[in-house]
Amino acid sequence: MGKRIEVPISNGYYELDSIPWSAQTCINLYPQNPIKSGTLSTGALMRTPGLFQVDTLSSGIGRGFHKLLKTNKLYSVNGTQLYVKTNISSNTSLGTIEGSGRVSTADNGITLCIIIPGGKGYFYTESAGLSEITDTIFVDFLSTRWGDADEKSQERMSRALHVASMTGQTETQWTMYDNSVQVVTQNEMIEALTLAIQKQSEIWFI
Repeated sequence: MGKRIEVPISNGYYELDSIPWSAQTCINLYPQNPIKSGTLSTGALMRTPGLFQVDTLSSGIGRGFHKLLKTNKLYSVNGTQLYVKTNISSNTSLGTIEGSGRVSTADNGITLCIIIPGGKGYFYTESAGLSEITDTIFVDFLSTRWGDADEKSQERMSRALHVASMTGQTETQWTMYDNSVQVVTQNEMIEALTLAIQKQSEIWFI
């Protein structure tokens, strides 16, 4: 009767510069040593965890994802629909989000905010559902040629206004959200910056 030979498969892996001399690599497996003695072997090679597809959405391309940490739910804008993943293989449509480009998302723990850069904005809560942002400040701001001004754009505006105040400039060339270069006045920049800051501070009190 043959004797079982123990092979030390969990003593570490390495590869020398000269592979023919020694190449002890472990690919797609990881070694695990037993906690107690008396096992059939001194170690085992376990399969590594990885990714596998559990679901797919067929309504269009993915435009953005957001996880609401307070509820631990994953929201996605796919095509023109807002979805929430209710379990590992099920999605529920929550309403329509216009457009086809990427969206920006944020939350305050309760309200999910979805902004289409240069376009409309939406709020979603579990109690009130999905609704378009119709606040006058938000609509008026988007109707201007500035589009949406994030924190980085606001910093650029502030620096430009500071330089203008020191040099006496009343207008300057500015690259807009659509990458067009336009001449803007100092007053226009002040108005856009003010509206952006006002709207940014209001969004968290919905």
